[in-house]
Amino acid sequence: MKGAWSIKAVLPTIAPDLDYACIEEVQDGTAAQMAYLEVIDPQADEIRKQELSRQMREYCKLDTLAVVRLVKPGRVGTGIIVPTISSFAELIHIIMKTPPTPVFRINT
Repeated sequence: MKGAWSIKAVLPTIAPDLDYACIEEVQDGTAAQMAYLEVIDPQADEIRKQELSRQMREYCKLDTLAVVRLVKPGRVGTGIIVPTISSFAELIHIIMKTPPTPVFRINT
C-alpha cells in the first residue's frame, strides 16, 4: 500500500478479485467525473453515453463491493480481522487512526 489508504490502494490486500482494470476508461474517481460530464452533455453521441454509463455503473459497483468487503463483520483475510463497524465515520477513524469527528444529531 506504500502509505496510501484509498480503496484502490487497499483493495489488492482485502479483495484481490475486485479489479478496476477490467473497466476500459472509468478506473478512478476523476475518470468517473469526466465520464459523467460527457454523459450529461446534450451534444454527446448516444452510443458513447450508453457505454460510459455502463462503465460508471461498473466502477460504482466495484467501489461499493470494496467498501462492503472492507467493513464486513469478522472478515478474515490475509491475517486481518475487521470488526463490525457501525458508521462510515467510524471506518474513517479506524483507517486514519484519528479521533472520530462528532456526529451531530437532532433530538426529536
